[in-house]
Amino acid sequence: MNNTEILIIDDDEFVAESISAILNELGYSNVYFDSADRGVEYFVKEKNPILILDINLPKISGIDILKEIKKINSMTQVIMMTGEREIQNVVSSLKFKATDFLLKPFSVQTVEIAIQRALDIYNLLRERELHEQRIETDLKLAAKVQKKLLLPSLPQKRVY
Repeated sequence: MNNTEILIIDDDEFVAESISAILNELGYSNVYFDSADRGVEYFVKEKNPILILDINLPKISGIDILKEIKKINSMTQVIMMTGEREIQNVVSSLKFKATDFLLKPFSVQTVEIAIQRALDIYNLLRERELHEQRIETDLKLAAKVQKKLLLPSLPQKRVY
């Protein structure tokens, strides 16, 4: 079983349960919310690496939630979904850095491919971040060594 927990936010409980069942079958742990507020609140605490998000939610657009999620954690991969065939939704989702787009109804294979792609991107971003942290640590150490070699400590002289 994959230890990556995937967050699902969809106001249609049947759809959310269906995606949850598919993810369980694929070996992914997951949690779903039918409320955008509760889903975002959960995300703020957990910082899930992957989020499956419905575009059409009551009170707030999935696009607005996407923007908020990316501000909280830019590495989180968001897969948008909708039952509408509105091309503007796809364009807006991609503009605000959604990883993928699922059109309802979707197949198990479509969900699996979208999750795998999102997970691959997330893992690449994590590796890059760790690599950059190691480089920064190495540069700090090199600066300390260089400082000691180029500026040896001078003996303390007393000034009278």
